[in-house]
Amino acid sequence: MSSNKKNKTKKQEFDDYKKILRGIIKTNSKIYPHAKKYLNYNYVRHSGKAKFIFNKIKDYNEYLDTIINIENLKKRNKKFNVNNLKQITKGLNKYYTEIADHANHFKPQSKFRSSILEELMVLIFRSYLKYKYDKIDYGKISCYSNLYFLSDNTISFINQPKYAVNLKEQDFAIFTSINIKIGAKERKINVPLVAIENKTFIDKTMFESSVATAYKIKQGNPYCLYIIVVEEYAIDEEVDPVFSDIDQIYVLRKSKRTKKKTQTNTIQNEIDHKVLHAFYKRVIQHLDGDINSVKERIKKGVIISE
Repeated sequence: MSSNKKNKTKKQEFDDYKKILRGIIKTNSKIYPHAKKYLNYNYVRHSGKAKFIFNKIKDYNEYLDTIINIENLKKRNKKFNVNNLKQITKGLNKYYTEIADHANHFKPQSKFRSSILEELMVLIFRSYLKYKYDKIDYGKISCYSNLYFLSDNTISFINQPKYAVNLKEQDFAIFTSINIKIGAKERKINVPLVAIENKTFIDKTMFESSVATAYKIKQGNPYCLYIIVVEEYAIDEEVDPVFSDIDQIYVLRKSKRTKKKTQTNTIQNEIDHKVLHAFYKRVIQHLDGDINSVKERIKKGVIISE
């Protein structure tokens, strides 16, 4: 995905990189939330934000190239190994370094930084999902959590029962779509097998919200794996997430985020490829394992899955 810079203006070079990105995401734009951050801007010479985008679009292309090249090498087994994820992590850390001053141009609400992790989820899982589970879907989605019945009165409840479905927005989910029909009403719901939240860091308020979401998602599908993936951890050490429906929290930088770090936008550790691999492995094992095979568990002598 290189762009020939010879005899080109900055605007022409910028437009070339945008053309490359558009070619990549044209088949499914929803799975490239970070790429769209670049495509939303045009080259403006005196705009600080546009200058930032122009200066970093090449770095982003190089990072994306790293993952796509690894995907293309996986001819048979599309599952990434620890060395593949080590290479991806190296490219990711380099890209994070290149965009270290992004906070000078983008507010947290823009999700410029957090969209990197959201996109990474797609990039590391899509090849294997397509290879092993052709009809499964993935990406940012509103997931089914539960349904409830409603009616004007007893007669209408008996003759024409109505229902409504509660949904929860997930940063990334691996899910299957199911059509349900009750009475005259039919609709499609997205039931997650894996639901993932992505955050730059997680504090107590975010954690409490995640606990509630995990509970609701598992009311709809108790076999859903609910995971949070963050760069840094910012919850008091007295709070133990084990007493929740969250299956795991992966802290990619293996570091605690302090108030000082938040104020100065300081990042200490790099992304650790071993943590990324542990997360990746957990998700694959969940997908490839038995979801509800009590018969097989009896043979092992352990009834509740660990």
